Amino acid sequence: MIKQSQSEKEDRLGKRMILTLIPAISPFIVILLMYVEDPDSTLLRAVATWGSELPAVISAKNPLMSKVMDIYTKTAVLVAIIFALTSSKIMTIKKEHPNTKIIGALFAYYLLYICLFYPILFCNQELTTSGRHLRLMSENDILLTFCFSTFYAGVFAFTVLLFWFTIGVCKLVKKRR
Repeated sequence: MIKQSQSEKEDRLGKRMILTLIPAISPFIVILLMYVEDPDSTLLRAVATWGSELPAVISAKNPLMSKVMDIYTKTAVLVAIIFALTSSKIMTIKKEHPNTKIIGALFAYYLLYICLFYPILFCNQELTTSGRHLRLMSENDILLTFCFSTFYAGVFAFTVLLFWFTIGVCKLVKKRR
C-alpha cells in the first residue's frame, strides 16, 4: 500500500466533503420547487407540523418554507457525523505542536462551534427582524433558499472539522503515550 502525505489525505478528505455536501444541499431546491408549485403544499405543511415544537430560524414573510428548510438544516449535524465516522481513517492533524497546545486549541474550537451554531440549531430566530443581511435574505424565496443552504453548508463543514480535530487529537495523544 502506498503511503499518502498529509496534504494528499487532506485533499482527498476535502473532495469527499464537497461530494457529500452537494447532494445533501439539493433538497433545498426540491423544497423551493415544491413551494413555488403549490404554496400550500400538503407535504410541506405535514413536515412543518411534525417539527413545530423544534426551535426554528424562520421568516415571517414565508413561514412554511422557512420552517421546512430549518428542519432540514438541522440534519446537517447528522450528515456530518456519518461523514466523519466513514472518513475517520484519513482524519489526521499535524504533529508539530505539544499535546497541551493541541488540546487547548481543540477546546477553543468547541467554544467557537457552540457560539456560532447554538443560535441556528437551538434558538428561535426571526429573519425579518434580524440584521441587515439576514433581512435581505428573507425578502424572496430564492434568497431564503440560499440562506438556508449556506446555514446547512456551514453547520456541515464546521461539524466535520469538529470531528476531524477531535479524532486527530485523540489519535495524536494516543500515539504519543
